[in-house]
Formats: sequence, structure tokens, C-alpha cells
Amino acid sequence: MQGELYLYHPSDPCCPASDSLWGVYDRTTSGAVRLETSSRDLCGFRFWHPLPAACRYARLATRSELRDYTAALAFYECRAYLRK
Repeated sequence: MQGELYLYHPSDPCCPASDSLWGVYDRTTSGAVRLETSSRDLCGFRFWHPLPAACRYARLATRSELRDYTAALAFYECRAYLRK
């Protein structure tokens, strides 16, 4: 669902938080999933890009994972703003 945070993994259907791509779903265009934002480590983030083709499994993030992602993204954006 658009705007929801999912964890994506290439080989583990459980999509463990420590080893997955965290991404906010934007839309599916011509069969390709597009993400608003994503991170592998909650330190660096990418914006507006396709989901890597290797990611075969996905699960909806838990509330605590959503909290962690939101806080990390806000910190990242504040840090980027202060660097200007």
C-alpha cells in the first residue's frame, strides 16, 4: 500500500530487520516497484528509485520498525540540511 514501510530481502522470507532493505512503497509502474525512500542501515537513505530486482520477499514493518525508520530519516534530513 502506498506510503507504507516494508522490509525487502533477496532470499529470506522473514526479511530480518538487520539484513533487509527498508523501503517506503510509492507505486508499481509497468511491473516495477518504486520506492519513495529506502535504507539498508538507517544511516544513509536513497530517494525515489526502483526496488532492486534481487529483492524477492517483502513484509510490512512493525510499529517499532516504523518508529525507528521515521526517526532515522528525520535525523538524516536534519543533518543534510545543516551541512548546507
